[in-house]
Amino acid sequence: MNEPTLEKIVQEIAPRTEGARFGRVFNLGSARYAIDLRLSGGEYLYISAEPRSPRLYLIRRRLKELEKASKREDSFASLLRKHLANSTVKAVKKLSNERIVILELVSSSEFEGLRELHLILQLTGRSSNILITDKDGVIVESLKRQKDGSSEPGRLWTPPDGAPAPTYEEQVFDQGDFDSLSQALDAYYTEADEEERLRLAFRSAESDLKSDLKKLRRLRNALEKDLADHGDGEKWKRFGDILLANASTAMNTGEGFEVTDYFDAEAPGILIPADPRHSATQAAEHYFKKYTKARNAKTAIAERLEIATKETERNERKLAELRAAFKAKDKEKIFAAVRKKEKEPTSRKSKRENKSGTSGTRKFKSRDGFEILVGKKSKDNDHLTFRIANSLDTWLHAADYPGSHVVIRNPGRKEIPPSTLADAARLAAFYSKAKNESKAAVRYTLKKFVHKPKGARPGLVSLADFKTIMVEPGIPDAEE
Repeated sequence: MNEPTLEKIVQEIAPRTEGARFGRVFNLGSARYAIDLRLSGGEYLYISAEPRSPRLYLIRRRLKELEKASKREDSFASLLRKHLANSTVKAVKKLSNERIVILELVSSSEFEGLRELHLILQLTGRSSNILITDKDGVIVESLKRQKDGSSEPGRLWTPPDGAPAPTYEEQVFDQGDFDSLSQALDAYYTEADEEERLRLAFRSAESDLKSDLKKLRRLRNALEKDLADHGDGEKWKRFGDILLANASTAMNTGEGFEVTDYFDAEAPGILIPADPRHSATQAAEHYFKKYTKARNAKTAIAERLEIATKETERNERKLAELRAAFKAKDKEKIFAAVRKKEKEPTSRKSKRENKSGTSGTRKFKSRDGFEILVGKKSKDNDHLTFRIANSLDTWLHAADYPGSHVVIRNPGRKEIPPSTLADAARLAAFYSKAKNESKAAVRYTLKKFVHKPKGARPGLVSLADFKTIMVEPGIPDAEE
């Protein structure tokens, strides 16, 4: 969103939002939020601080739509609610010649009295951010922490260095036939976001297929090499037969046996390579073994080559169909390809690794006989959660404290008894920084609701859904 368009948007939304009260916050994805300012007509303030496409305008949505589109709650959405809930929008201002908007807010409470806060929207490309400051500009919270520490709480907020002035005159976004600029922008970006989502889904599916094809081609090359390495089985059998036919007359030269090829009409003399320590009979036995090995390998490798070839052809067809679907903007086919890939089972090797690699965990039995696994270190937590646990296992972690991931194994998909849940929760609290608390909150959910944010450090996860239980930290039973 360019600066003139943002200027026009602020002029449009300022009179609509001034005096409005800050309500619910909906997390719509990475750095994207819809804020309920209790406006008429089902309008919400939409903010995106994504570097690729920062923007601000009003959107009109039904509450159910926002609730359905809302992602798992992130910490910044909670902070927005914590500091700004029920505050009133005093003014909406834009810094001159900058893509920065400031919402001046006023709140009052029994303990703090009247308090002024600013919600600063930095819609500045790579340096895009959302910050809460006090009236003097001291940072209270920020969505993104910059490497230079400039967005750390307690620091005085300063605008980021401005982008170079454009070499052309920027124009306000064309409103067209829409009733407002917000409606025009919402329609444009909704379509653009959908196209980007389609593009990313296509790239993901295409990348998976290309990766599979690369592996299949490597496999075929390796199988063909294996076949060549085993040599011509019929040749080894012929050598064995000739050596046996010459068992009493073969001459050992140190490099092999000089023999007569009685299976050739002209019965020529030939040299068959052999270990000088072997007799002609032993050499024949060696070649018969090579023949058997080559024959068996040829059969097995031929079967694997046929499977790999068919799989290659199938994936090449799928890749061609996927590219055709993308060209035709066939959303259903592209998203179906992504969903199908996500549902594919892991390889047998991966399954074995997932089940057996439990060295980085502590093992317990609940009082009801359920196995409980507790991660030891951050990387062990990752391995436990994403390599060992099944989707319907129960996952636990101390709320708001660093600690171990805990998993209740449930291969039979039974209902977890409350006593087992309590045992596991006590372990989650004990193997965390909350172990010395008299009572600790522990979050629990099915493992399928546990996700790994892209680029997150080992052990860090996000939850799409969870419940909380209060327990006393402790070890309810001895380790196995």
